[in-house]
Amino acid sequence: MTTTCLLSTQRWVLFGVMLFASCSLVLALKSLPLDGTWELRQSPPSGVEDEAIEYQQIKTGDDFYYRAQVPGYVQLDLHRTREIPGLRVDPFFRDAELSYRWVSTKSGWEYRRTVQLAESFFANQTVVLICEGIDTIANISVNGLQVGRTSNMFRRYIFNVGPALQRGANIIVVRLASHTIHADQRATDHPIWTPVFPFKDHVGNRNFLRKAQCHFGWDWAPPLLPIGIHRSIGFLSMEAAFMKDVTIRDMQKTSPSSSSS
Repeated sequence: MTTTCLLSTQRWVLFGVMLFASCSLVLALKSLPLDGTWELRQSPPSGVEDEAIEYQQIKTGDDFYYRAQVPGYVQLDLHRTREIPGLRVDPFFRDAELSYRWVSTKSGWEYRRTVQLAESFFANQTVVLICEGIDTIANISVNGLQVGRTSNMFRRYIFNVGPALQRGANIIVVRLASHTIHADQRATDHPIWTPVFPFKDHVGNRNFLRKAQCHFGWDWAPPLLPIGIHRSIGFLSMEAAFMKDVTIRDMQKTSPSSSSS
């Protein structure tokens, strides 16, 4: 009975210490979510000189951007504009996905957002950019300085952006490369031929990307190859460290007397 009470007391003390530590860390953290409206434009895909020449109806230029929603996908943003022939129809209607295929097979895309940072945001020692999910191959820059790269749509990325930030206006750019161009290049460079099973209307060497395989076409899925910032993104300012994840395991140990019996 005494042992049970002691263990219970120890657990409550441990819980109190963790709660106090968590509250202290939370008070030291300052978050700035970047979800919402971004700017979006077409960019030259890696390894391809033309910018999807067969789709000249896409507006290009340094000063032109579409409105984009984050989290979201490029295909949905272009569909919402109702400006591009072929992308006005719902991508899941009949074989409309064929009209969307060029979006991520022949072109790269660039997300941009300008955010104002006050002096108080720099009170802590470290500022990181937390990307909960980017689909898939991307270079990320802040004020023209590259701060990170992504290559896996399933994982979270955390980049130290403190040295690139400044008081006042800051420009964040996420430049996405074409899925198929990147995957095809990796397949070409791979020393061993690695075949991929061709489902109906499948696209590209999907086995060379850490991306949902059904996006490239499946027996039940159209090959839409969605591309974009598909989960939340934001800044986090902290004093020194923060708890990213917490896992609690209850370890039960058997006393020597009970194990011998």
